Amino acid sequence: EATEIQQITNKKTLYLPTTYPEITRQLNPKPTPDLIHLGGMGTTANRLGLERFLDLCWQPIKNEIPTIQLKIIGTLNGASPALLKKLKTENIQCLGFVSNLDEIMHPEAIHIIPWEFNTGTRTRIPQVFNYQQVLVATKASAACFPELINDKNCILANDLNEMSKQIINLYKNPKKRAILAQQAKVTFYQNFTAQSQVKPLKAFLKTI
Repeated sequence: EATEIQQITNKKTLYLPTTYPEITRQLNPKPTPDLIHLGGMGTTANRLGLERFLDLCWQPIKNEIPTIQLKIIGTLNGASPALLKKLKTENIQCLGFVSNLDEIMHPEAIHIIPWEFNTGTRTRIPQVFNYQQVLVATKASAACFPELINDKNCILANDLNEMSKQIINLYKNPKKRAILAQQAKVTFYQNFTAQSQVKPLKAFLKTI
């Protein structure tokens, strides 16, 4: 979008990503990782993305990993009756609004973004990296973040069928999860703190 604005207006533009305060508290991975979905059902991308995930991905994942747990963080207001019915299984926990994410956002958990379209910024992504979780998203949903590099600091799947396979592989590969989680935190430090954006902002202001 910044590039498009620059081309259309012929004016200088600067892209600054969403930033968050760094989490410095000691958080520990769980012995087995949860699947995490963060975001209220009042948002179209969260609601439809989660429902598509349950329709296409959930059963193949459970077939391979019967004990896996999917934890839904955020209000269910706005969810359809069909979606609410799909959420009522023993492997899915709907936690509602969680004021202290430290209680649930454990490092090296697998954090999913199954939205299949490039329709804007998924502002939770920097926070996922901040909590040192392993992001598994569709390429389309994360297209607005040039900082994301597939198989280096996250996993970007071409579609939901591939997402299922990637989640299964990650669940069974703790070493890879640990590496991706560590690189996610490094990426957070480099790009998603206010301090990391001071230098590029100062450089931009000098060009005006």
